[in-house]
Amino acid sequence: MHTALYGSLSLVAGGANDLLRDGQFHFKGNVYQAHQFSFFHAYYGINASLGNYKVKPYHVIRTEAEIDTTLINRLAGSKFTGAWGLTGGFTFTLPAENIGRYGGEWRILGIHGSYQHEFGDYLAFRRYIDTPHVTFVTHDSKLSTIGFSTELAIKTRKGSVNVLLQYNILTGREYSYKSNNYYYDRVHRLGYFTPACQLNFGRYSPYVQFNFGTRYMFSATFGLNYRINGIYRK
Repeated sequence: MHTALYGSLSLVAGGANDLLRDGQFHFKGNVYQAHQFSFFHAYYGINASLGNYKVKPYHVIRTEAEIDTTLINRLAGSKFTGAWGLTGGFTFTLPAENIGRYGGEWRILGIHGSYQHEFGDYLAFRRYIDTPHVTFVTHDSKLSTIGFSTELAIKTRKGSVNVLLQYNILTGREYSYKSNNYYYDRVHRLGYFTPACQLNFGRYSPYVQFNFGTRYMFSATFGLNYRINGIYRK
């Protein structure tokens, strides 16, 4: 298949903030176009999400916490959140006929980019508080990422199974922080790992995906891709 148009719906649920104390969930929809050129695959698309972020109040205070718990507790509760965005990327792919009974392909290196524009109550909540009240906060409504992946697609009698591992880096000034030690200052950039597994049969591709961001973020995504149409190479 040379070109295909896909639609996707998913449910994302997880935790965020220190020790994953806050809960979050949202529904997400995507539409994207995919192309195949010899050893390269490329895609680009749009997405939107709507959901809820629940700020949990502090009932027991740890002595090392440097936060204004009075302010956080006053503003705690469920916050509507939403976003729209753009995604795109490409992968360099080689056939792997020795894998499994029916062969497959190894998408050796993928480079992916995304842009998200956030709106809603949770963004307003973050903009109300400042760094003197918490240890880290971002006020930006825009988030861009760059990701690097490797993926294995194993053919089956009725379709294929894809296993992916990706590392994503958050770009922008507000998504980095500095740590100090005796010898030097080091700037760290926030990022997260994404392992995923997808089944493909006919037009349907259900998948599960996880996102791990040190101790500050974890989420699980359960979704379904659907191929709307495609153009086959003659």
